[in-house]
Amino acid sequence: MAANSTTAVMAPRVLIIDHDDSYTNNLLSLWPHQADLARVLLIRHDQYTWPELHTHILPHVDAVILSPGPGNPHLAADLGVTRQLLEAYRRQCAQAADSTGLVVPNADRVGGLFELPPVLGVCLGHQAIAAAFGGRVIPAPAVLHGQVSAVCHQDNLLLANVPTSFHVVRYHSLLVHDDIPSDLEATAWTGDQLADGTTVKSIMALQHRSLPLYGVQFHPESVSSECGRVVMENFFALTERYWRSRGEPRSTDLPTSIRHLAPWRLGGVPVDPVAPAPAFVIRWCKVPDVRLDAGDSDESPSLFRHLFGRSPASYWLDSAVVAGSNARFSYLGDVCGAGAATLRYYQDHREVTVHQYQSEINAYLDIPLDHKVIHRAALSVDETFWSWLERFLHTVQTEVAEPWSSLDDTEGIDRFHFRCGLVGNLGYELKAESLPASHRDLTRRFSAPSDAPGQKSAEPDLDRPWPDASLAFADRCVALDHHTGDVYLMTLVRTSAAGIPSGMTTDVSGLISRLGMEATEARDWCETTSKAIRQWFVDYLYSPDSNIITERDLGLPVAHGSRPHEHEATLLTMPREAYIAAVAQAQDYIRRGDTYELNMTTPFVGRLARPWVRTPEGALALYLRLRYHNPAPYAAFLYWSDLPLLLASSSPERFISVRESDDVVTPNEMNPPEAPTAEPEAATDVFRPNTGASWSVEMKPIKGTARRPQFAGCKCTDFPPSPRTTGSISTVTPCSGCWANHATRDAAIAEALRCDVKERAENLMIVDLVRHDLFRVCVPSSVTVPHLMHIESYQTVHQLVTTVRGQLRPGLNPVRALVASFPPGSMTGAPKVRSVAILERLETSVLRPVLLSRASSLMDGAETPAATNYLNGADPLAAKPDDMSEIHTLRRLHGTRGPYSGCLGYFSIHSGLDMAVVIRTAVIATAPDGHDYVYVGAGGAITILSDPAAEHTEALTKLAAVWGAFSDLCS
Repeated sequence: MAANSTTAVMAPRVLIIDHDDSYTNNLLSLWPHQADLARVLLIRHDQYTWPELHTHILPHVDAVILSPGPGNPHLAADLGVTRQLLEAYRRQCAQAADSTGLVVPNADRVGGLFELPPVLGVCLGHQAIAAAFGGRVIPAPAVLHGQVSAVCHQDNLLLANVPTSFHVVRYHSLLVHDDIPSDLEATAWTGDQLADGTTVKSIMALQHRSLPLYGVQFHPESVSSECGRVVMENFFALTERYWRSRGEPRSTDLPTSIRHLAPWRLGGVPVDPVAPAPAFVIRWCKVPDVRLDAGDSDESPSLFRHLFGRSPASYWLDSAVVAGSNARFSYLGDVCGAGAATLRYYQDHREVTVHQYQSEINAYLDIPLDHKVIHRAALSVDETFWSWLERFLHTVQTEVAEPWSSLDDTEGIDRFHFRCGLVGNLGYELKAESLPASHRDLTRRFSAPSDAPGQKSAEPDLDRPWPDASLAFADRCVALDHHTGDVYLMTLVRTSAAGIPSGMTTDVSGLISRLGMEATEARDWCETTSKAIRQWFVDYLYSPDSNIITERDLGLPVAHGSRPHEHEATLLTMPREAYIAAVAQAQDYIRRGDTYELNMTTPFVGRLARPWVRTPEGALALYLRLRYHNPAPYAAFLYWSDLPLLLASSSPERFISVRESDDVVTPNEMNPPEAPTAEPEAATDVFRPNTGASWSVEMKPIKGTARRPQFAGCKCTDFPPSPRTTGSISTVTPCSGCWANHATRDAAIAEALRCDVKERAENLMIVDLVRHDLFRVCVPSSVTVPHLMHIESYQTVHQLVTTVRGQLRPGLNPVRALVASFPPGSMTGAPKVRSVAILERLETSVLRPVLLSRASSLMDGAETPAATNYLNGADPLAAKPDDMSEIHTLRRLHGTRGPYSGCLGYFSIHSGLDMAVVIRTAVIATAPDGHDYVYVGAGGAITILSDPAAEHTEALTKLAAVWGAFSDLCS
């Protein structure tokens, strides 16, 4: 029997119970009318006890959706209150039924007499329904995550108006056994092909024969599933029919006491504080008589070296690949002026410190640098680095901009997405302050599969060689327009609202008075810098060969894409056998249903033969080596000589950008008509964009990598290769035939990547995760996927890339969007919280034996206990300090990804932000032993389809994009 049209049905009041999944929020996309989301509640499965749920929440909702999630429905900890809800239904099933086949209410339940609402279970929720009524949930004969299957169904109300065969996305390692209890009936199936070629029938949907319980094994909310909204509309129609048959009037409102559970509060409570008077004005100008070659980034290194090559603290957000709208501008500058500063945050200390380089002249003289702390902020128990950052940005934000001359305002300030502000990196370990606090408990819970449950070895509390957050407050910058060739200068001029500069401060308002420039100082800087750029440009025009920095100038090996295994003697990393074993261990977690995908990483560490990062010139030379070896659209140079620390990045992946948009956002689309007043704990949420601003959020996850073939010259005899140089890339002149063959091979590799089932599954898992993250902070109807799994090609690799966009909800600020998505899902796996917990255990346990072995060998063959003591922080036994310096440095890296897997980019003074994922990046630091070490992270997404040996090869492919620039410098 087909269901009637549901177009006129008002969506019921729905409670969603989340099982720690990273796809739950995507269910919101299935509501036919977004305004009905005002009647939705969302809770975690462990957030309330059964009496609390039963008494205070269930009486006020019309339906319940049990979300997907990792885990096993036979384990109480994985279901929480869901298990008790279904147990109540099972008890109800024992009651007598009336003549219509509908169950009579159970008068013996705690909380009085009322009907339990209809339930829709998705994936784990579907399995939980079966398990509650005696069904068996077993390991699936075919484990599928992120793969599309054809599903066939019989005529039933939940799948009414759905084609008898339709395509859905599946994420599951477990399956309801086909021998289901008599109370249940299967309503949809798929055929799964096994390794031996046989096909088995797997249940994809079921329902209870008399109770309003429905389940689907597939994920109707996935971006690649068909008919998901029709399924949800059918469930709403069934819910309305159920309550109408009961003859009970149902309210359309939610009581004030539970409105705080609405999903629109996921990203924080919107607030509208009185905006402070602007502390700064953005003053900017165009450098006259200078026009760089549009689309050519080879001039940028020379200009940067000319302006900031001897600066002890500098930044360069470098669009080294200038094709496309995302790479229009590069931003460069230093933070050595009196109004600039550096912000540091070490999680272990729970303190934000702000430093200033006291004298600009130190950037040009070989004298000790005066680097003074001007602000300290100890975070309270309830405060995070993110909340401190929001408060700081709220205080400094400004949209007031004035050109120095009307001649400069031909296009306006809006062209610049960065207008001074914060530039730097946020390390992966800041996840501890963005993910739910429960992720620490999960870390303890998820020991290796062979270990006893709940066991976790004690980890040493080690000092780290880098801050968890390192940001520069840039009060001036140079902007290069790669589309037009123009060069611009921007400055932040203090207003009277900034206050009078004072000494050491502990509050943000006092800090602001120490930042920015006076108007005369800003004008002088613009005039001086403009003159320097014009002089550089004249020199470049008349003597380009002496001003362009080439690979040979840096001593970079001419052969691009050198393979890392050629230099394994210079590396300390996880051996191939250990990495392959770790991949197999990760797949054990996936088979058990604990996770769908794990993005595992391992460090590659080498020691440079001589110091590099203690001088600005050396640090820049290292970055330029990487830039020429592997140019990328989100490349970056971040240098802090006082640490000393260099981040040399050739990242191809945008993490998140938030930019002003002209799109119209329906005000408070998800909010109830009368949203309750913010709770007291939300009183610190004081930062938001200016009233009326609309902000577009974009994320571009990369999953899927293929190495590009390198053209080695003509293979024919008629056209022998002749060396030539194009820009900075040494290459050969090919004949048309050989080049066409090379291009055909290259295109074939790209097409194979685009069609690869495993790579597409990896990408889809992260795409659905990113959508889930954006639903926390965006208007639901605005979350779209304009580009799904398209190929982007870079110098050494092809990548499978997806673009996800949304409009930030009114009242939320761009930092909230970043926090809702941090750490990048492409670096964790799905579901995020549980994957992070497993990865912490997995990466630490696998790397630890490598360090133990190295420590033992350096300790003159000392017994393993002695090496263990040293690794845990004890003094080495019978070890020479010089011999132990290497393991001491590596010990500091143990158990942390550091900057790798985090993000880098900017927070603009006008509230926009743009962050890239820290991949294809070298972190180079001077260790206590005085040596410079290169740290490069590499890895890949582990799925059930992964081949362990191929995963190791992929990690080396990604490593080669970076390591080839430095391998010849390692001792």
